[in-house]
Amino acid sequence: MYQIFKDFFVEQGSGFHIIENEKKIFRILNLVTDDKDRTIKGFLQQGNYGLKSDIINIETGLVDYAKTEKNAELINYYFYLKIPVSYNEGLALFQVYKGFSSKTLIFNILNKYWKAKSGLNLQFNSLTDDKSFEKWKNAQVKEIKLTKFTGIEDKSERISKLGHKEDIETALTVKPKKGNFGTLKNFLNKNTDQFKAVEVWEEDCQQVKTVVNLDGKSRTFTVGRKRTTALCEIEAPDDIELSGGLPTLNALDIWFKEVDQELTNSLYKL
Repeated sequence: MYQIFKDFFVEQGSGFHIIENEKKIFRILNLVTDDKDRTIKGFLQQGNYGLKSDIINIETGLVDYAKTEKNAELINYYFYLKIPVSYNEGLALFQVYKGFSSKTLIFNILNKYWKAKSGLNLQFNSLTDDKSFEKWKNAQVKEIKLTKFTGIEDKSERISKLGHKEDIETALTVKPKKGNFGTLKNFLNKNTDQFKAVEVWEEDCQQVKTVVNLDGKSRTFTVGRKRTTALCEIEAPDDIELSGGLPTLNALDIWFKEVDQELTNSLYKL
């Protein structure tokens, strides 16, 4: 599995690839493969084209660049794959930025290559489905986040008049003054007060997320009816090094290695 994955990424080169039916363009940058650790990591730089728009300077309000249908804004998304020896599965970690990552695109193009080489299907399953994450269900929920919260639309409309014609996107964070909101498993059980509260919150927001702490580490789990997948997010450290608004390659590499070590020890007992 590792060798097929490695061959695929190496064959991509550093040039751009266009997916015409999706009006998407991408390329692989800073690719590093390690045969000893059996890891493959780097950036998937991707963007969409086909839409004409203006790029404005937020300080002057003037148009700096007129984007045409042939232009694409490119954003780097870090990925980290590890395939241990003697296993028919591996670990895949993806950087998420504003709700997007390289997971879907990498899976789609890698799956075609994998199936052609092996004749088998490839799956990317959420780690929260694994028994190794049972411990998190008993952890305490310290914080609740409501994304795209609309419960204060009247106030956001007032704010929107301050030079912003577009809608204001509001996120609400709820924290108890003392203690916690109970265990994560209570938010997954339909017969609990926590689950009933989530149902009420969902009427005024896009998603309900719970921030769980265990042994000094935090994880974010999406709960409720709008949970499309058993999604687990590992939030970046507050002090992670940034450049241009995004974590640097070195910072991502260090952080993902730490996450890899924690998960690999749990999943594969290495």
